[in-house]
Amino acid sequence: MFDPEIVTLFDSGCSMSVATVGPDGAPHASRGWGLTVLPDGEHVRLLLDANDSVAMANLAGGGAVAVTGVCVPTLKAVQLKGEADEPAVTSESSDLARATRHCEKFFADVSKIEGTPIVLLERLRPVDLAACTVAVCEVYNQTPGPGAGSLLGSPRER
Repeated sequence: MFDPEIVTLFDSGCSMSVATVGPDGAPHASRGWGLTVLPDGEHVRLLLDANDSVAMANLAGGGAVAVTGVCVPTLKAVQLKGEADEPAVTSESSDLARATRHCEKFFADVSKIEGTPIVLLERLRPVDLAACTVAVCEVYNQTPGPGAGSLLGSPRER
């Protein structure tokens, strides 16, 4: 099971970076728009911008993915690494609601911390969403400081 603090972090509207790698080994960074820990405690449902053709191609047929969530006000950060199944465009009401909550919280934190008007941040909001399931293998502390990069474990160990 995921530590409750990790679940809370990903529910908080954190800044969410998603890293994938192409067949040629080229890395690609994108943004996640919501993450839900699934009931089995070993998988997460990740929401991506369906129009990010590179991320979609990198995950086609499944692929390695790293998702880093950073709390905007505190910089507390956690990284999940695992294997994703192939993403598919989603219009499920629960996914749309999750992404809306994520954007509202994320944009509010960024606006409060750095003063960017929310109307400008809205430009980041994806038009279409894709969802994939990630089998999480490892969880890392990525909070700046001496513990950054330390392995927090695997959901399977808990």
